[in-house]
Amino acid sequence: MTRAGLLKNEKFIAKGEFKQKGFLGSGGIGRFRDTLWAAVGPKKIARLSPQKRAELANDRRSKIHSELAKP
Repeated sequence: MTRAGLLKNEKFIAKGEFKQKGFLGSGGIGRFRDTLWAAVGPKKIARLSPQKRAELANDRRSKIHSELAKP
């Protein structure tokens, strides 16, 4: 949550900031999901553009799925 930029003073961000980040409304759930997937890793992603987060999320999601699929 910290790497994703979703915490302020150790608490989840306020509804206004959540909305400002584009997580409410059309496509908001997808952007939120991409933010969480992109945060699975060593770097902070809070300042990345939504497009970069989506690319990073796809990479990390596919890597995790492939690791889980191994026997």
